[in-house]
Amino acid sequence: MMEQFKRTIMTGQEIDKAIDRMATETLSAYPDLSNVAVVGVKTNGVPLAQRLINKLEIMSGLHLDLGMLDINLYMEDWQAIAERPIIHTTEIPFSLRNKNIILVDDILASGRTIQAAMESLLDGGRPHSIWLAILIDIGRRRFPIQPDFCGITEAVDDDEILLIKLREMEGPLPDMPEGVVVSPRIQIASLALKR
Repeated sequence: MMEQFKRTIMTGQEIDKAIDRMATETLSAYPDLSNVAVVGVKTNGVPLAQRLINKLEIMSGLHLDLGMLDINLYMEDWQAIAERPIIHTTEIPFSLRNKNIILVDDILASGRTIQAAMESLLDGGRPHSIWLAILIDIGRRRFPIQPDFCGITEAVDDDEILLIKLREMEGPLPDMPEGVVVSPRIQIASLALKR
């Protein structure tokens, strides 16, 4: 099945290396993690946030809080996505007030998702700062949002789609190994119809 994809841009091992590098960069930016919490944007941002926390805790010896953010209601087109969009819960078991937040997601493109995530965070409290950690930056910005920590930057054409499989999550295709692949949109639509 994997031969049907246009190209692999990250393997599972490369994802782990990117998380390691982002953890090192985070410690360089925040030598004192005592006021830092990590928030993952559901869905793939949550396991990436947990991996980042695991690395940071090993490197610093400190415990870091994890929050999980569902931004569906903050997206301006959420009603157009589906007649009955799936709304998950936001779980932030700590005060955001004056915290340094590292916001984690898998893909940064237009910036709309991150803009919605920041609105959600600000509605939940007033953090001291919000830093952005992204696994893959594909460009195409519509908002002036840039990552502070980034795994890779990869150009993806408008007629292509990224498929991400993390070991903690069910993948977009049943036999896809952990990693990130680029595929033509039409091909993914036809595969979905065959399932």
